[in-house]
Amino acid sequence: MAYDLRLTNTNSRSYAINKTDISKYPAQAVIGKNESDINNKNNSLFIGNNVSSKYKIDSSGSEWTVEMDYNYYNNDNSQVYTNYNFLPAKPAVFGDGKNKRASGVG
Repeated sequence: MAYDLRLTNTNSRSYAINKTDISKYPAQAVIGKNESDINNKNNSLFIGNNVSSKYKIDSSGSEWTVEMDYNYYNNDNSQVYTNYNFLPAKPAVFGDGKNKRASGVG
């Protein structure tokens, strides 16, 4: 008989700023300026279980094998972003996204 357990846990964060200047060629005059700020968070958990057994029935090599798996996965993501338009001036655009999922597979 054998038992196998696998566990993975992730907790990550990232933050990015993207600044853009838009120029008109060949004069290189700036005709647009914007900036995007993005903040991401991710938490995930994976648990994998495996139980197996092997039974030799007789001396001729016959055997009976049983295997069972159960996996659990939990994922929680979120993202917050803001898009700023400085030139031409426009109101900022805000947004967010959330994803929460848990599943078990036997």
